Amino acid sequence: VSRWHNTSFVPWSPTDGLPSTASTDQGGSAPAIVDVGFSHVTSPAKALTEMVEKKLKKDRMSGRSVCKGPMSLKQQLEYKLLLSVEGFDVATDLKWKLLSQSVVIMPRPTRTTWLMEPLLQAWIHFIPVRDDFEDIPERVIWALAHPEVCKLI
Repeated sequence: VSRWHNTSFVPWSPTDGLPSTASTDQGGSAPAIVDVGFSHVTSPAKALTEMVEKKLKKDRMSGRSVCKGPMSLKQQLEYKLLLSVEGFDVATDLKWKLLSQSVVIMPRPTRTTWLMEPLLQAWIHFIPVRDDFEDIPERVIWALAHPEVCKLI
């Protein structure tokens, strides 16, 4: 990956690329476990896309933006835990994420390409999460508490 994209890998460390704290809705601070957002919304109907993006610009409860700009490959490689998500097709980013020195977090793959994704094994090739992503925070906490295991994954 680094040869093709002129980026360098970040060695594994449980704190590399992870902010130590984040603001909470109550004005205090808490560990920044997960920072997820939309880079854009795609719909065949342009008006629908614009409406959804406008509504997502600010989370009404917290005032935080849930629409974030896209991240470059170099920026993504600064994080040790990378989420890979299938859409209507395979997760096209899975190949380079598996080649990075980061750990992939994803639901069990359901689609296949030449990579033969269904043959990937949870806890060997990736950290599994539920299809509804409900357990991402606990998986991240587990990964941060087990850096030696994550190095092997």
